[in-house]
Amino acid sequence: MDTQPDLRKSFVTVLVLIAVSMTATSASAETFKETYQAYQQAVAARDWPLALTTSERALDQGIDAFDRNGENVANLRLNYARQLIRNDLFVEAVKQLELCLKSKIANHGSKSSELIDTLMELGKASTHAAPADAGAYFSRAIKNSVATKNDMLTAKLKLDAGLILLKISENDSALKHLKEAHRFYTKKFGVEDIRGGMAGLGLGRVYFEAEKDKKALQVLNSTLLAFSATDRTTQQFNTATRKLLVNILEVMDRRDQATEHCLAIAMANATSDSADAQLIYKGRRFNPPMLGVRNTDGIDEAAYGGEVLVNFDVNEKGFVVNPTVIESSTASAEATAIKEVKTQRYSPRISKGKAVMAHDLEYRYSKESNLKFGG
Repeated sequence: MDTQPDLRKSFVTVLVLIAVSMTATSASAETFKETYQAYQQAVAARDWPLALTTSERALDQGIDAFDRNGENVANLRLNYARQLIRNDLFVEAVKQLELCLKSKIANHGSKSSELIDTLMELGKASTHAAPADAGAYFSRAIKNSVATKNDMLTAKLKLDAGLILLKISENDSALKHLKEAHRFYTKKFGVEDIRGGMAGLGLGRVYFEAEKDKKALQVLNSTLLAFSATDRTTQQFNTATRKLLVNILEVMDRRDQATEHCLAIAMANATSDSADAQLIYKGRRFNPPMLGVRNTDGIDEAAYGGEVLVNFDVNEKGFVVNPTVIESSTASAEATAIKEVKTQRYSPRISKGKAVMAHDLEYRYSKESNLKFGG
């Protein structure tokens, strides 16, 4: 889920070129301006490799043209760091952002709103370079935002931070931010607000992974109301929410309630009124029986585990039907393979706008043997 602001806003610089502050020659100043314009054009064209090289060159030239510890150079570092993050160069991004933050604190103080962008970018870069630091940077940015009493900005930062922390499995920190963002957006704009929906989808994932299935089910059912528009992005969120709902309902043994979501996913995926059956819920895992039958050497290599290939159909509701073993390395694992595939759930095949039976799908069961001696 991409919660980045509009690109035109993300990369709008706050760089202010004050002619009297420049100590370089007019020729070098003109060179800097040309480079900086090239950077802006690269961003507008979404030419990210060129944006990276021009932002680096603009920083190098800006260090010669401005006060090294001043606001202009700090903002040039911020621009360059954003491109480093986009190109997965996270360690160098953190280095540039730390220098940027140091300058901004010196110029504005540690509690200034001027630090927010830099702290948020530090949080993003740190999720890859130093994950343990990411949450602290996000919290500092949010704290500085709270001081501005700009509730909309604070809610946006909490949503962004929560979704990013969720991606790196920092679920406890993500939960706090997502709950607060979800509460703000739904209270202020109603349950149909897409930002509240995004927070709700994140919350649902946190609750599901924490095995709080009832809470996950409650928030996700409400979240669907935020994803009712027909544009492509909103429908992608709708499908993601329904897939998570299918998994939750299957885990809760409420398989019939999952059917409506399986059908909705199939219809959303249909192109020209057709779509293939797609796996949504991977099913449960079972252990094969421990038979313990010795071979002539007193060792049983196949009593626990094996490989099995199962052929099956998927009906109009997305249930697996007619499973048949077509290949098997050991008879002891066949029943387990059949049992597992029957717990899977699919979106049904769509033909001419209707759900129909899908034939000849395959599932390969594989489990290593770890029982060496029979009893």
